[in-house]
Amino acid sequence: MSAGPSPLVSVLTPFYNTAPYLAECIESVLAQTRGDFEYLLVDNCSTDGSDDIAAGYAARDPRIRFLRNETFLTQLQNYNHALEAIAPHTRYVKIVQADDAIVPQCLADMIALAEAYPRVGLVSSFRLFGRRLYPRLGLSHTPFVMTGREAGRLTLVDDFYMFGSQTTVMYRADIVRGRRPFYPEHSTFADAEVALEIMLDHDFGFVPQILSFSRDDDASTHAVRPPRQPRHTIGRGAGHKGPIVGMHGIHLAMDAGLHRPTRYSAHAHALAGALAADRGRERQHVRLGGEIGRLPRTWNECREGGEVHHPAARPRAHPG
Repeated sequence: MSAGPSPLVSVLTPFYNTAPYLAECIESVLAQTRGDFEYLLVDNCSTDGSDDIAAGYAARDPRIRFLRNETFLTQLQNYNHALEAIAPHTRYVKIVQADDAIVPQCLADMIALAEAYPRVGLVSSFRLFGRRLYPRLGLSHTPFVMTGREAGRLTLVDDFYMFGSQTTVMYRADIVRGRRPFYPEHSTFADAEVALEIMLDHDFGFVPQILSFSRDDDASTHAVRPPRQPRHTIGRGAGHKGPIVGMHGIHLAMDAGLHRPTRYSAHAHALAGALAADRGRERQHVRLGGEIGRLPRTWNECREGGEVHHPAARPRAHPG
């Protein structure tokens, strides 16, 4: 399918020195069954030939825009810079990190769910992290939608993280345009904080297919970053999501009267200082779950309580 004058989705790959993986990443985007996208490749002053790889692809495919940063940026700054360059009329935004890849139906499946449910602000899916599948608990075999409040409760109270990494999710573009900067640039877990803040006002959609792959080897950019650049993703693996989400869970649980702070107390001392700078977001997370009552324990209980909906259960919206 050829790209039209107004692409439906902006796909972005910000990169820095990822020559061993970049071509595979780009090829996975160009192999999508939906072709109505623009593809932004944003080079953060690479020195390993990554820029030449990106420039070569841009010369061959008119959907690709290749941008070079004039000065080196931190990773989050580079992501925000790339997001500010998306086309003005696209409806969705999909980041594909430079050492990751997406399967051919990724855009098609995520867009289908988002088009059917306009209140969905963020769409996620299963992903492979190395050889491991996440999320690790069973979910529905058909795409589903739940309220943002319920998705926040499952994350903050039940420790069930469905947002993955930047590559795992797709955002509605008007949400991206409405946040400047999109990612808080001094946050340790910026992608998770953004996901939870989106859940304050929007629904959550999940496609129960493996739509992306992330490397977990030491040579990947998940482990190798420019100097002074902290890890910031919360969904890279089970061990990375506990601290910040758990600490927010302390405040959430206390406010909700659940009396479950001991579940997260092991992380409290080490993270108290970091959280002191994030009190505003912390209060937002409390508001997210302030009326949670008793947490549903099973998939069927969520569905019967009206928190989860299947796209097949009602007529699908006509793509606009």
